[in-house]
Amino acid sequence: MSLLDIDELKRKITGLNNEIATINKQINDVYAEMNEKKNKLNEVRAKINDAINQINQKRQKLNEIRNKIAKLVEERNNLVNELKRMKEERGRMLDELNAKREKANKLRELMRLAMEYTDGKIPDKERLKDLIDRMEYDHEVSPTDPQREQEFYKMIFQLEKEMVTAETLEKLRSRLEEERGKIKEAAEKRRELANRMKELYEGRYQEVKNQIKALIEEANKEREELVKLKELRDSLKKERDEIKAYMLSKYVEVKQLKERRSGLYDELNKNKMLLTAAYKSINMNKKRAEEEKQKEELRKRAEEIKKKLDSGERVSFEELKILTELETDN
Repeated sequence: MSLLDIDELKRKITGLNNEIATINKQINDVYAEMNEKKNKLNEVRAKINDAINQINQKRQKLNEIRNKIAKLVEERNNLVNELKRMKEERGRMLDELNAKREKANKLRELMRLAMEYTDGKIPDKERLKDLIDRMEYDHEVSPTDPQREQEFYKMIFQLEKEMVTAETLEKLRSRLEEERGKIKEAAEKRRELANRMKELYEGRYQEVKNQIKALIEEANKEREELVKLKELRDSLKKERDEIKAYMLSKYVEVKQLKERRSGLYDELNKNKMLLTAAYKSINMNKKRAEEEKQKEELRKRAEEIKKKLDSGERVSFEELKILTELETDN
C-alpha cells in the first residue's frame, strides 16, 4: 500500500473520530436534557400526587358534610312534622274553644231569656226562701179566710215560680262560669301551644335550617375547589404524558445515535486495522529490501573472496565464514 493510501486512511480515521465525538456530544446533550425532563417529570408527579391527596381529602370532607346535612334534614323533617302536628292540635283546640264559646253563648242566651221574667235581674234565692218560709209560718199561725187563703196560695205560687227561676238562673250562671273557666283554660293551653310552636320554629327549627344552609354553602365551595383540583390534576397529567412522550422520542433518538456510533466504531476499527496492516506491509517491504541489499553486498563480497581464492591469495576466517553462510542460504 502506498503512502497516499495511508494518508487517506488517516484522514478517514480522523473524520470518523470527529464524527464519533460529535455523536458522543449529541448523546451527552440528550442525556442532560433527559435528566432535566426526568427531574421535571418527578416534580409533576409529586404535584399530581399532592392534587390527588387534596381531591381525596375534599371528597372525604364532602361526604362528612353530606352526612351532616342528611342528619340535619332528617331532624328538620321531624321538626316540620312536629310543627304540623302542633298546628293540627292548635286547630283542634280552636275548634274545641269555639265549641265552648258557642256553648257559653247559648247559656248566656238562656239566662237572658230567663231574666226576661225577672226584669233583667237575678232573684235572690235565699231571700225568696226566707220569704216563703215566713209566709208559710204566718199562714199556719194566723186565722184564715177563703179570700186570704186564695191570696196566700197565689203568692206562694208566684214566689215558688221565682224560686225556680232563681235556681235555674243559678244553675245557668254556674254552668256559664264553668264554661268560662274551661274557655280560659283552653285558651291558655292554646296560647301555650302557640308559644311552644313559636319557640320551636324560631329556635331549633331556624337553627337547623341555618346550619343546613351554611353546610350547603360550604359543600358548594368544596365542590368548586374540587373541580379546580380535578382540572389541575388533569392538566398535570397531560403535562406528565407530554414529558413522557418527549422522553420516549429522546430515547429513540439516543438509540439511533448509538446505532450510528456503533457503525462508525466498526468502520473506525476496520480502517485502523487497514492502517496497521499497511504499516506492517511497509515495514516488511523495508525489511525485505534491506535484507536483499545485505544479500547483494554479501554476494559481491563473496565474489571478491572467490577471486582471491582463485588467484591463490590468502583469505581470513571471517571471509571463509561469509562464503559458507552464502552457500548455506543458496
